[in-house]
Amino acid sequence: MPEYEAVIGLETHIQLNTASKIFCACKADSWDDAPNSNICPVCTGLPGVLPVLNQAAVDKAALLAAAMGAFLGVWKILLVFVLSAAIGLAISLVVMAFSASLRKHRIIPFGPSLALAAVVAGFWGQEIIRFYLAHFAGR
Repeated sequence: MPEYEAVIGLETHIQLNTASKIFCACKADSWDDAPNSNICPVCTGLPGVLPVLNQAAVDKAALLAAAMGAFLGVWKILLVFVLSAAIGLAISLVVMAFSASLRKHRIIPFGPSLALAAVVAGFWGQEIIRFYLAHFAGR
């Protein structure tokens, strides 16, 4: 039997305050609009359409990453992204467990879990990284 190596990716979503979406010109702030009224062929991923990257979103995301990286450092910023995903998952599971009637279409903000992860990484980041490297990196 061949041996397999587990490769785990991390996907993080944030909402930047831009006027349009990241890959098209549709309005980004559509909370009060009817469902599926603010979409285009790029949003729906139709074949043959070409997305255009929103430069304002790239600039704001780079500014956020640079500010966090300058404050925490490279290793701790990676730890923040991993911890914030885990904290967000834990919060989502608790909210879903206690509110069975509203499980669909629930928006759980990522900002508080990102801030909590930054605080944890700021205070205990070196210890967490050392623990990870000692126990899991050599496998």
